[in-house]
Amino acid sequence: MTEKHESRKTIVNSWNEWDPLKHVIVGRADGTMVQAPEPAMERDWTDHGFPLGTYGPLPKEMEAKANEQLDNFAKLL
Repeated sequence: MTEKHESRKTIVNSWNEWDPLKHVIVGRADGTMVQAPEPAMERDWTDHGFPLGTYGPLPKEMEAKANEQLDNFAKLL
């Protein structure tokens, strides 16, 4: 290893269900996609423009609504 890499420490964390919650990370829905079909998961969202077998980015209005809900969730926390 180079000297630069040796000076950095790796932080390893461990959690369990008994310790108090100290941090919460709430993500964003920006760039959300409906994944391509695969044997383990197939989406059939006909009402939202994604019938079985189609995939791609979610419509911007759905992304905006999801971000609004995530913002409200973060405020609630």
